[in-house]
Parts: sequence; structure tokens; C-alpha cells
Amino acid sequence: MQEIQPGPYMLIHKITQKALDLNRDTGLLAKYEPNGSPQQSWIIERDDESGLYIIQSLEVPLYLAAEEGMPFAVIGSDPLGRWSATSVGPDTYIFEHSEVGGVLHPGEGDDDTPIRLLDRVPGDVQEWVLHRL
Repeated sequence: MQEIQPGPYMLIHKITQKALDLNRDTGLLAKYEPNGSPQQSWIIERDDESGLYIIQSLEVPLYLAAEEGMPFAVIGSDPLGRWSATSVGPDTYIFEHSEVGGVLHPGEGDDDTPIRLLDRVPGDVQEWVLHRL
């Protein structure tokens, strides 16, 4: 498994080429802004104790997280668990929440659609390419 090096990234959905975008309530899939929009910039850090990852907004101290019973990724001031990252190709990963379960999924794929947490499915619909800033 290829480890993610800590640092700032944009998470680009492999199929749609749209970015994970910060919204104050959820993560959204939005048009990729290649100039490094702060809304689409994330810091990924590895928790050495668990070997899992924390995904934090570069713009404000908010985290990509999950809550039991919520069908989509949420944004909160607490990491609320960690993410496993399964490498599926060069700089390409599938992210699964360690406590709630569910894989980051682009929902319907339209702009401003909340990122879903769904069961893992075959294929590349749940793959995210990391673009280091």
C-alpha cells in the first residue's frame, strides 16, 4: 500500500475530474479550480498511532468527517474519526471512514451535490486522485 505523504492536496474525483469542495455543512463535488482554490485545498495528515488519515481544510480549521446515521460526509471542528486510504493507482485512493464506515462517493456527480458515504462498489466511481499543492 502506498502511503500518502502529509501535506496540502486537492482531492479530484477520477471520473468527473471535479474537486472535493468545502461547504460549511458537507463536502461537495464542485468544478475543479486548477489554481488551488482555498475551498478545494485540504491537508492530509497520518495519525501515527492508528495508521489512518485526518483530512482538514486548508482554508479554515474544519475537518472532513462522518457521523453515524448521516448519509454524507460532514464538515466539523473535530476530526470525528479517521479515514483509511486504499491505493488503487498512482496518487489514486479510495477513502473509507474508520468508525462509521462508508466510502467517499460523488453522489449524483452534479456540482453542489453532497459527497456521499456509500458501500464500496467495483470500478473507479469512488476513486480520488490527489493533486499535491
